[in-house]
Amino acid sequence: MAGMQDVIVPQAEGSPEQTETRVFCLIVFPQGIEEAVIEILDATGVPGFTQSEKVTGRGSRGRHYDNPIWPGADGAIFTVTSPDQAAEASAALVELSRGLDQRSRGLYGVHVFTWPCQQVS
Repeated sequence: MAGMQDVIVPQAEGSPEQTETRVFCLIVFPQGIEEAVIEILDATGVPGFTQSEKVTGRGSRGRHYDNPIWPGADGAIFTVTSPDQAAEASAALVELSRGLDQRSRGLYGVHVFTWPCQQVS
């Protein structure tokens, strides 16, 4: 499998050869704390995001299929930011997750995943 340094990204015609490095962030959180997550994004200057209000599945904190057997669902936010904004938002989201984890005795938390990316169009 090719490493990241081996990936060739096609450039759109007329686009600059060098593009600013950005960070793609995926944030998965319990539906009930959506406002707190968005407040963190606003406070850290994240310019925009795409949101999915109901995601279901299973993971380290259990199963959430939004049905009577496995109640609950999560929300998810995708955003692309500068590296500094991603670091600041991630740190605040980790603190939010720690508090939520303690209050729920490990049942709920916030998951934050980041990848370097470039906008090509």
